Amino acid sequence: MTRDELPDLFTCLEFCLSVQKNLLYFYEQESQEANEIDIERRVNALKSTIEHNFSESAVVCRVTKQILPIEPGNSDQLEIHIIPKIDSLDRDQQNLLVKNMNGNPHRIYIGMIAWKSISHNNVARDLDTRDTLSSSVKLRDWLKHRFWLSFSERPEPIPPSPMQSKSQVENYLSIDGHVTCKPAIRRYILDIMVHLRMHRMLDITKGGGVHTGSLEDVVQLAKLLSYKKYNKNFVIPEHVKLACQWYFPLHLELVRDSSMDVSVLYGSKPEMVDGFLDKIAQLKLAQSSMAHNPLFLEALIVRDVLKRVVPPA
Repeated sequence: MTRDELPDLFTCLEFCLSVQKNLLYFYEQESQEANEIDIERRVNALKSTIEHNFSESAVVCRVTKQILPIEPGNSDQLEIHIIPKIDSLDRDQQNLLVKNMNGNPHRIYIGMIAWKSISHNNVARDLDTRDTLSSSVKLRDWLKHRFWLSFSERPEPIPPSPMQSKSQVENYLSIDGHVTCKPAIRRYILDIMVHLRMHRMLDITKGGGVHTGSLEDVVQLAKLLSYKKYNKNFVIPEHVKLACQWYFPLHLELVRDSSMDVSVLYGSKPEMVDGFLDKIAQLKLAQSSMAHNPLFLEALIVRDVLKRVVPPA
């Protein structure tokens, strides 16, 4: 995985099942009007992949096309619910989905979101700056922040390695006790959060999209990376950097026009700010398509902050 890519499907599934958190799946839309047959094909392919790779963990996978009230349950059975076109849910359905999430912590949701890449030649012609700089996740904040990681479909799907063919879900609680995260590392994460909240390219009225649960989310992800990816029993700054690159792009809220930029209050000309944002929007469209990552610009901002914040020695 390069630094311009989101984490792969198998890593996201393994981590999210371990810590029992939700996941977003970005796939490239082949036409402006998504074909229902194509969406159904992607849903079935994802469901089959999950059932094959986690068959030994007794994980139940279902497709949820309509959000209905679910009674709180006490079952320890892990369930994965795939929600096609989750960004088309209205406010009431999103509110109901959050209630369902709260009702059973052993129920994990994978929301599917379509995005359309644009060729380099069509970038300037198709540009709508405000729409381009809007979040790729058209969900209310209180639902969007319930999703932990995201992954995107590659042009050529990467098959799982033989070691990944049958995955066992290891509960995070058993990992948490074996991996140490020192107070200096937690302060480092807090410093990163503060710098993100004050970044000039982010909407500071929303704290840049960095919510109050971000600290614990990043700590959990960093511990999983230390244990599963690097075979360590302690977290170091490099693990935190990778965790931030995987976690924060999904949650960030970009400045979309000059009315959201605080520098206008101190003398910046709105037309110049809007002109600058037009260039940024062109960059986002072009590079997102090349990297097959709808969160490319958000990831670029995270990397900018990571260069500025000094890690503990």
